[in-house]
Amino acid sequence: MERLERIGELGDNLAGNIRAGLSLTVSDIARAERKRAEIWHRWRALFESYDLILTPTAPVPPFPVERN
Repeated sequence: MERLERIGELGDNLAGNIRAGLSLTVSDIARAERKRAEIWHRWRALFESYDLILTPTAPVPPFPVERN
């Protein structure tokens, strides 16, 4: 609990992510895990035919660490 009392010391983005995570229910997490497993299996099937995937990247420099 002491760490949560210090959440104001964090950046808005990170603090928001923590608050969002703490609001999740067991059902929310289970649903997300099922979806994650489904996506993993789809990627695994794709890599049975391909050795690598090339994708575009975001054309922006990294954000300052303070924003996270």
